[in-house]
Amino acid sequence: MQKNAYIKVISVVALLFTAACTVPDEPVEIFDPYEKTNRKIHKFNVGVDKAVLKPTSTVYGTLFPAPVRRSVSNFANNIDTPRFVLNDIMQGNIVDAGHNTMRFLINSTLGLAGLFDPATHFGLETRRTGFGETLYVWGTEDGAYIELPLFGPSNERDGIGQVVD
Repeated sequence: MQKNAYIKVISVVALLFTAACTVPDEPVEIFDPYEKTNRKIHKFNVGVDKAVLKPTSTVYGTLFPAPVRRSVSNFANNIDTPRFVLNDIMQGNIVDAGHNTMRFLINSTLGLAGLFDPATHFGLETRRTGFGETLYVWGTEDGAYIELPLFGPSNERDGIGQVVD
């Protein structure tokens, strides 16, 4: 009798798992009125990636040891932080603006201009945001799919945000 109960339970569980495997009634269309241009820009981006970015990153990773690469990354992240603060303020997110301001001050002083990241050790993780998110908070719709040269795929709102950032 127990064997039948197990078979019933397994059958019900299997049925529940397959119930979630439904196909949408209609395929989802991506709003891409710039498809022809997007394809050309994508081809350009792939070419730049293969010809310039990949070889450069390979050489960079080979020539510089991990601690140097980490310091360069820390410095770049630190100089990005004021942008997060400004976007936090424009979004009305004062708590994150204060958090990121403290992070910037700690890393700019104790972290020797951001080469080190003591703020993370103090529990102040980066709270990233950008102008695309600010536009979203302000009620801007996402818009059409676009491929930006050197930036890659996005939508109109976030593409503007990437360029502004």
